Amino acid sequence: MRGGICPKCRAAAVYATNALDSDFTLPMSESQTFIGKATSNEKVSTERYVCVECGYFETYVADRGLLGRIATSNAWIKV
Repeated sequence: MRGGICPKCRAAAVYATNALDSDFTLPMSESQTFIGKATSNEKVSTERYVCVECGYFETYVADRGLLGRIATSNAWIKV
């Protein structure tokens, strides 16, 4: 999705939110569910992508620094 091509329908019709825009930050309760103990319940900025052809939607953590914390957290299991 980040490259502008939808992985589901292959359309070049992908749009993204601005991760720095507070209007597109997960609500506190959703961020707690999403990240859990790895972030001490702080708000988590996300990048959201949607294909306007098929409606496929993806969300990414915008702060790449959180990814390492998730990898070492007991709240997450590597699959």
